[in-house]
Amino acid sequence: MSGDGSKQMVAVFNGYVYYSSNYGQTWTEKFNSNAYYWASLCSSNDFSKVFGGGSSTNIFRTTNYGDTFASSGTNYNNWASCAMSSSTSLIVYGGISYAPVKSTDGGVTWSTFGGGAYGAVGIVVSSDGTKIAMLAKENTNNKMVPQISTDSGASFTVGTLVKNWKKIAASSDLSKLVAITGDEYLYISTNGGTTWTAKLTDAARTWTGVCCSSDFTTIVAVADNDYIYVSRNSGTSFSAKGIGGWFMFPQGYTDSWTAVACSSNGQRFTATTRTDIYTSP
Repeated sequence: MSGDGSKQMVAVFNGYVYYSSNYGQTWTEKFNSNAYYWASLCSSNDFSKVFGGGSSTNIFRTTNYGDTFASSGTNYNNWASCAMSSSTSLIVYGGISYAPVKSTDGGVTWSTFGGGAYGAVGIVVSSDGTKIAMLAKENTNNKMVPQISTDSGASFTVGTLVKNWKKIAASSDLSKLVAITGDEYLYISTNGGTTWTAKLTDAARTWTGVCCSSDFTTIVAVADNDYIYVSRNSGTSFSAKGIGGWFMFPQGYTDSWTAVACSSNGQRFTATTRTDIYTSP
């Protein structure tokens, strides 16, 4: 999703890519020559560059809103997550079976980083490209933990909170982060990933997606066969019914949600199920 939410792209697992230029109101099928096992997409703030990858696929990039895609410089596959800085000065990818990789030349060349970490299921980058946070297995006991870099991936501080981590989102400066687990709670850090606090602890949920505004005021999280949860106060409280008039879903609506993306200001978002796309007005 572009920073203002006007341009959006979704990819279907074992399917094609779809593009919208009107805030998700209508969609056009793209890159339909072959079906791929897509797992993640990420874009520059202005949507001039979009990268995608997944299971049994290379990293692909498009610079024309999905009209054409080109393979982007690495022969690895099984990608699970991706992120980039606002200007694309730093692009990072996390793979299920490999060390994470990064590019500083727009995706032409790639190099591994992370000090032996691998299996990064979630990864985010600060807007200026200096900070990286990822949910990955560390190289000593293979446990999935948060890992934070403040030097563009040259070194990482490895956390100790072991969970079945799935996805992560953050403020534009990575001072505040929110991460979800696949079988438990949602966690928030307000000190750059040093400590984490569990939220929505009334029940264990199968969280599948999370996003936040650039200032971290708005957080949206989705779970399988559950509600969409929204916070407009940086995670202090959450509502399953939506607030402020912009939340378009019927009150109490549950579905098999698979992912969610937010605009920079948090006023627009798009959520997907296994069969449909839902957008905020």
